Amino acid sequence: MQGSLLAQNVDVQVLYLLRCAARLAAARLIEKDLDNLGFKAELDELTWDEYKAAVSAGKHDIIVAGFSINEQY
Repeated sequence: MQGSLLAQNVDVQVLYLLRCAARLAAARLIEKDLDNLGFKAELDELTWDEYKAAVSAGKHDIIVAGFSINEQY
């Protein structure tokens, strides 16, 4: 059975960073999984400044984030 009665008509906002292929791929996987559960995912691709502001303001349900560590760490 796809989705559930509890999830019907529930939108979930997923934020990810503009021009980041790996995070876009992750956001699409999340979108697919949410859809299978009956939720409607709204993917929002944001610039770095928009992303920081949205995260700081709590204007999201899910964020797709990442980090990198340089060799000297």
